[in-house]
Amino acid sequence: RTVSSIASAAASFAFRQGLIKSDVIPAGLVRLDAQDYRQSDGTYRSQATPSEVLAQYEASLWVFACVRAIAQAVADAPRVLKRVVDDGPDVVVEENPVLDLFNAPAPGETWHTWIASIASYLELDGRYFAEKVRRKSGNEDRASGEIIGINTLVNSKVRFDLDPKTGVTKLEYTPASAGETITFKGEDVIVIKYFHPTSKTAGVSPLRPAWLASQTDQAQREWNAFFFKNGAEPDTVLQPTKDIPPGELIRLKNEFMSRNTNRRNARGVYAPPFGLEIKPYGGASMRDLQFDKLGIRNRDDICAAYRVPPVALGVVDSSLL
Repeated sequence: RTVSSIASAAASFAFRQGLIKSDVIPAGLVRLDAQDYRQSDGTYRSQATPSEVLAQYEASLWVFACVRAIAQAVADAPRVLKRVVDDGPDVVVEENPVLDLFNAPAPGETWHTWIASIASYLELDGRYFAEKVRRKSGNEDRASGEIIGINTLVNSKVRFDLDPKTGVTKLEYTPASAGETITFKGEDVIVIKYFHPTSKTAGVSPLRPAWLASQTDQAQREWNAFFFKNGAEPDTVLQPTKDIPPGELIRLKNEFMSRNTNRRNARGVYAPPFGLEIKPYGGASMRDLQFDKLGIRNRDDICAAYRVPPVALGVVDSSLL
């Protein structure tokens, strides 16, 4: 399935990129700077910047669950290095500098965490960037030194130049928002990307077509959080039946909120002062809003984009069995 193909493709691509050369990608300047795709009315377009899609890993429950499940499955896939023999079966290689590099690509990182980061960035933003860390001695040019590590770069802090003949010519990386920009030569970086139908420099991750579902799911969860914070009831209107001074009305409002909002105060009894009526605002109920069905729809859309069945995420539903 997709998981095993990503594992083999990611490992072989990184091997070829690190030890041979960078693949050729058509020209163009790709700027991965933060931009705002929210519209003036507060809604979202079906587009997002790398910063926004990466943030969904923390903000969206189902995006996190899907990406984490895929990344773990990819990283857990078996890996074998073989030497091709012309007149016999391939020989399994157990000791090799390539294995040493892949098993510890960076300080504190293992094969598992590295491959999981490749899969995670691809599933979130459709692209993966890394620095080839080379050994440098004396006046030796950095690009010609031995590769001793692979340092993963954050997508949203990268921009790079591309040449139609030589591929990536320069990559600029700014780790901090107001920090120093580090410039890498094209031969010192690894760029892996998913297919994009209209661009040779971009990549389409599953989160792109599921972007609106992810945003809707997040908005629904925020609504639910405020719903319970406000006493597990729809918005309420305090309607005076006689003239009440503004100062006294504010005091009554604050008193009402302190006694009746927050889920811990729900289902209590409140006697309004004389001349004050309590009315629900708009008459809408949670049943009318059908948020439970909306949540399921958002979950199913996100899982469909990632090709991860909800049951694989621990969702037990008789209709899914």
